[in-house]
Amino acid sequence: MRVLFLITSLDTGGAEILLERLMPHLTPWVEPFAVSLRPLGPVGRRMREAGYSVGSCDMAMKYDPRGLLALSRHLRAFRADVVHSHLVHANLLGRLAALTPWTRAEISSIHNERFEHRWEYEALRATDSLTSADVCIGRQIAVVMTRSGVVSPRKVRVIPNGVDADHFHPASMDRVPPWRRWGFADERPVFGFVGRLEPQKDVSNLLAAAAILESRKVDVGFVVIGDGSLRAQLEAEASTREVRGSVKFVGETADMPDAMRSLDALVLPSAWEGLPLALLEAMACGLPVVSTDVGSVGELLGGGAGGVLVPPRDPVAFADGVAGMLGDVERARSMGAHNREIVLAGYSLQANAAELITLYRQVLARPVRAMLTPRRP
Repeated sequence: MRVLFLITSLDTGGAEILLERLMPHLTPWVEPFAVSLRPLGPVGRRMREAGYSVGSCDMAMKYDPRGLLALSRHLRAFRADVVHSHLVHANLLGRLAALTPWTRAEISSIHNERFEHRWEYEALRATDSLTSADVCIGRQIAVVMTRSGVVSPRKVRVIPNGVDADHFHPASMDRVPPWRRWGFADERPVFGFVGRLEPQKDVSNLLAAAAILESRKVDVGFVVIGDGSLRAQLEAEASTREVRGSVKFVGETADMPDAMRSLDALVLPSAWEGLPLALLEAMACGLPVVSTDVGSVGELLGGGAGGVLVPPRDPVAFADGVAGMLGDVERARSMGAHNREIVLAGYSLQANAAELITLYRQVLARPVRAMLTPRRP
């Protein structure tokens, strides 16, 4: 099968990294071509260096009309059996492929439980009849999108993200202590955030919780791993809240498995989510988690069996969650072991790829006319 993977960008992000990691598990059955709407980022360059076909529409901004011409050229040249789009902007433009003679089916993947703008909901509803299937990466996302009318109940498929559990595995007993690994002056547990420094991730929530814990004399360190448009602002906020001694911004890392194994727990302070790749990676490494109860996070953590769930945008609750985990070390270890087992049982990259390949075969087996029939109101 020839599959064109259309994605908003190939910069560093969960959906982008997942697509990169899926490639070796898809290629025995799929001839892939990854196309970024925006200029190629580091993920796209790595994929190209690994020998995969990668293209770009070089859009200078979202919905740059000149990019449509480039996308049309890619579609015409590759003539995909399936166009599989990821993230809202690529989903909207990718659906145009269903109107051309150069592809047989279009599948849209939705990675978050909410979008930035109301018109994006309206546009996705209006064009959903063009898709052969809608993939949601978690059950809760599917529920939210179905209720809002963004996806059709008869076409939605829940296919969760996957992680390489051989690559992401628990730390050895003789590891360097996390507090020393991350340069804290004294011995303390170290909790880490991993992700983009953007509004969705709400790292301000974490900084506010860190200030509360410091005022309570709770001895804990936080490491912020990642980069983004808010980094300078967040570092300034950390200084204003006087938590620079307990919160370290370390930027991106080339060895994420090592970074994960150098933490005592993961913190996820997000305002909204889908099914975060960083969460799966931490779970595969046997880490307990303190997270806001957003998106499909609760599904993975078993309603609390794998971590502490708190309301979003509530730094007091987040601080209480961290303090509670620090106060029960045995429970935290049990959570980490539970998380590792959950990943091994059903969240592998191989399982993710197998479900996608099955879906591609299913949509290609349908008559083309049936695939493009608009749904009834």
